[in-house]
Amino acid sequence: MADAGPVTDAFGPYAPYRPIGDLKRTDGLVDLGAGVCFHLLECGRCGGRTLRPVREIPGPEPAR
Repeated sequence: MADAGPVTDAFGPYAPYRPIGDLKRTDGLVDLGAGVCFHLLECGRCGGRTLRPVREIPGPEPAR
């Protein structure tokens, strides 16, 4: 399985450019406040796809 990135990136052409917090409020997954980001994994052989939680690495606080 290859990591195809955050599942929220597949929500539309501008999704990768939206703040991740906004996407997590509307993605229907239990990722907001859980410290995880759901990534889409794809199999190059059979074409199978699945979601897996990936632990988030804390980044710098956004500027206010």
